[in-house]
Amino acid sequence: MTRTAEPLLVLDADDVGRAITRIAHEILESNHGPDGLLLLGIPRRGVPLAHRLAEALSTAEGVDVPVGELDITMYRDDLRKRPTLPVGRTRIPGSVDDRVVVLVEGRVAAVGPWAELSPEWGHLAG
Repeated sequence: MTRTAEPLLVLDADDVGRAITRIAHEILESNHGPDGLLLLGIPRRGVPLAHRLAEALSTAEGVDVPVGELDITMYRDDLRKRPTLPVGRTRIPGSVDDRVVVLVEGRVAAVGPWAELSPEWGHLAG
């Protein structure tokens, strides 16, 4: 007989909310405030997370931080395994010149398809 393990709850909704608030405050501290911030969510999980971070930044500082999307499909390291991935849209509100761009991914940052992307993503903005 095969036993299936019970799902392990790592963070509940309140814990996630507190983590997002902490991350927002770390961003503000590192940037010395909200000036020039631009959040770019990596679809799929990073886009809603970027919006939640923007809400937390707005709550903390009283200003709206713009949020966009950066599709990385063509830069994935697993395209050979999954060649049928549709290319999504990249939507960057305004220019990235003189902005502090925060890439938001919904998975662990040290792994995944975009881990090596950040130094070279700028040409995607046009």
